[in-house]
Amino acid sequence: MKSLSLSIPLLVAAAPAPAPAPAPVLETRWTQAAARAYVASPDKAKGKRQLPEIRVYDAGNRLVLRSFGLEAGKVGASILQAIRRRTPVRGPSLAETMAELETRDGRPALGQAEGRAKVTIVDYWAEWCAPCKALGAELGAWAARQPAGYVRIVRAETDIIAAERAAGRKVLHFVKGPDGKLTKVDD
Repeated sequence: MKSLSLSIPLLVAAAPAPAPAPAPVLETRWTQAAARAYVASPDKAKGKRQLPEIRVYDAGNRLVLRSFGLEAGKVGASILQAIRRRTPVRGPSLAETMAELETRDGRPALGQAEGRAKVTIVDYWAEWCAPCKALGAELGAWAARQPAGYVRIVRAETDIIAAERAAGRKVLHFVKGPDGKLTKVDD
């Protein structure tokens, strides 16, 4: 009787790939002076301050993309296209942008984002802004897939409604619900 020898490969589970490290995030907010400047600006200038807004600066700290809301699913592609194009767009420099921000503990943000990454993205948002949250989540997911040290995110809380109210102006605040209807949020 012949013996039968079978060779069965040993299956070893490969170690799971490490999850990408999240991009460094600097949490900031408007300085009081920046909020006052916003309130004092004419209505035409206020139209240039909408939420959500992102500003993308390349390795040379040049503004290459300024967007007031990107189409869902196209955040990363839009950022990469702007960086590859290397064409500066009109708008404030990174130093000017950072000068109007401070860290959560009140320290100046200027100097804390320059030169640390090849791409700096300033993400303007407010707690009540649902599109801001969606954009921020998509931006964070995209940034986590980038090589370490490639991107730095500056989250800039800039509540334009709070700034107007602090100046004593009455602001009606409405949000569009999932049903498409406007709902008054507060007085």
